[in-house]
Amino acid sequence: MSQRRKRRNLATGKGKSGSLMKWLIAICVILLVAVSLAYKSAIDYLHSTRFRETIAVKISEVIGARSQLGEMQWSMLHMENEGFSARSEGALQNVQANGIELNVASDFLTSDAWTLSDVVVQTADIELDLTKKFTTIDAEIKPKSWIEKQLPEKAEVTGLKVLRADAKVGTTLGDIGVSGTSVSIEKEGYGYSAEVVGGSVDLPLFVLTHAELERMKMRMLNQRVVLDFAELSVMDSGRLELDGEVDFSADSIDYELHGNVTGLKCADIINEDWKQRLSGDVESSFSAQPSAGGDLDVRGNVLIRDGQLTALPVLDTIAAYTAVRDFKTLRFSEFRCDVFRRGSLFRLSNIYLHCDGLMRIEGYLDFKGQEIAGTFQVGLNPGTVSHIPGAEEKVFLPGKEGMSWTTVRIGGTVDDVTEDLSDRMVAAAGERLFEMIGGEMMLKFGGSAEDRAKFLKQLQEGEVNQLLKGTNGSVLEVGKDLLDSDELLTDPVKSGTDLLQNGLGGFFGGSSREKPSDEKKEDE
Repeated sequence: MSQRRKRRNLATGKGKSGSLMKWLIAICVILLVAVSLAYKSAIDYLHSTRFRETIAVKISEVIGARSQLGEMQWSMLHMENEGFSARSEGALQNVQANGIELNVASDFLTSDAWTLSDVVVQTADIELDLTKKFTTIDAEIKPKSWIEKQLPEKAEVTGLKVLRADAKVGTTLGDIGVSGTSVSIEKEGYGYSAEVVGGSVDLPLFVLTHAELERMKMRMLNQRVVLDFAELSVMDSGRLELDGEVDFSADSIDYELHGNVTGLKCADIINEDWKQRLSGDVESSFSAQPSAGGDLDVRGNVLIRDGQLTALPVLDTIAAYTAVRDFKTLRFSEFRCDVFRRGSLFRLSNIYLHCDGLMRIEGYLDFKGQEIAGTFQVGLNPGTVSHIPGAEEKVFLPGKEGMSWTTVRIGGTVDDVTEDLSDRMVAAAGERLFEMIGGEMMLKFGGSAEDRAKFLKQLQEGEVNQLLKGTNGSVLEVGKDLLDSDELLTDPVKSGTDLLQNGLGGFFGGSSREKPSDEKKEDE
C-alpha cells in the first residue's frame, strides 16, 4: 500500500472517531438537559396547587376520610405546611395537625417512592370512635400529566416526631382521653415503631378515672398495631402496665388488651363511704376484647392482701351476739375473686375470703343492672356458731377444714337485697328456744309442728317474755334478740353487696350506680 493511501485511511479513521465523540457529547448534553428539565418540571410540580390537591386525595383514599392540606411553602426540597385536617362519619372522626415540616429526598426520579425524612408536627389532635367502622373513599381518577407519570405514586416516611399530641378514643365503656404527650415514629423492617412519652390519660372507669403516662412502645405493621408495653402511674402509689394488639384489617376492629395493676390500696378503689372502714393492698390483672355481639368483654381477677374491715356497727352487733370480739375488727389474710363484665352484666366468681380462725366465704355474685343473684358457702369456726342458738345443729353443719358451713343465696336488687339465711336462723333460734324451755312449753303447746309454729309466732310477738325472765342462760336471750332483729343478718349482706358493686364494679368498666331519674326518662 502506498504511503498516500495509508495517510488517507488514517485521516478517515480519525474523522469517524471524532464524529462519534461529537455524537456522544451531544447525546449526553441532550440527556442532561432532559433530566434538568424533568427535574425542574418535577420541582415545579411539587410546588404546584395540583400536587397539593393530589396529595390530599391520596391521603383521603388511605385513611378513608375527606382531607384538606394547607398551603405548602417550599425551599427547594424542604417543605413547610400550615396544617392538615380530615373528617369522616366512621371510626376516624377527626384529625387535625398543625405546623408540619419535612424534607424530600432528591432521588424521586429514579425511585419507586417519595422518601420523606425529618418530619416534624408541632401539634396533632385525633378523634377515634371504635364503636364504628372505618369508612372508605373512592377518589376520582384524573388523567395524569407527562411529569406525573414519571413520579412515584407512594411515599415512605423514615422518621416522624409529634411534639404534642392529644387523642380521644370512643369505646363501648366511654371515652378514653390522652393529652399532652409526645410521639416519635421510626421506620423499622416492614413497618414502623413508635414511642410515646409523658402526658395524661382519662379513663371511662368509675374508680380509675385518671392516669399519668410514663412511656409506651408500639409497632405498626400493615393493618395491625401491636402494643409492646405501656407504663402508667395511677392514684398515689399504683402502677398500671398494658400490652395488646389492634387489628384494622376486618370490617370491624378486633383488639385484645392485657393489663396488670399493682401498688393500689383499698381506699383508692372504693367509694368515700368505705374509705375509713376497709384497708388492704390490692392487685389485679385483666384482659379486654370485643365479644361476638360487639360488646366489650372484660375478664380479670382481684387479690386483696392483709385486709381489715372495721368501724361498722353491724360488726359490733355480731361480736356481741357471738361473744367473739374479733368480729369488731374483721381481719382477712386474703380476698380474691375472678371478674367478668359485658354490658350490664358484672359477675364475681370464685370468690374466696379467708379470716384466719374465724370464717371463710366462697361463691359467686352477679349484678345485672340493679338486679343481683348469687350463692355463697359460708364457713364459721364451730366455737363461734355455738353462741347462736340453733345455728350449730340446724343451719351450720360440720364440713371441710374443721369449720361449720351453710349455703346462703342472695337475690333482689342493689337497693333491696334478699337472702335466705335470716329466715333459717330465726327458725332455728325459735326451735332451739322451744326445746330449751322444755317442760312448761311442752305442756302448754304440745310438740306438734303446728304447736311449734304457734309458739314461734307468740315468741316473736313478745307474749312469752315472762318465761324468759326466770331463765338462767344468755343463749335464750340471744335467741329472743335474734328473733326480734333481722338486721343482724341482712345488714352484712347489704353492706357486702354495696362494697362489691361500688368498689370492684367501678374498677372493671364504669360505674354500676343507678342512673339519675332524668337520665332514665331520656333512655325510655
